[in-house]
Amino acid sequence: MSPLDNTVNNMRLEGMKTLGFGKYYGRSYEEVYMKDFGYCKWCMTINAYTFSMYDFQNYIWKMNHLC
Repeated sequence: MSPLDNTVNNMRLEGMKTLGFGKYYGRSYEEVYMKDFGYCKWCMTINAYTFSMYDFQNYIWKMNHLC
């Protein structure tokens, strides 16, 4: 398995995590990223006030830099 395959698999696993804040509470990172990128953009503009938000911001950053 190549390093790129490992990265893709890790991102799939991260995408299964669920949000613990906001209007998408309980939804998967991947679902929110794919369905409401405007929300993701907003989320990146504020200081994370929970670990869940910080973790989701890291997921968004990684997804944006993989493409």
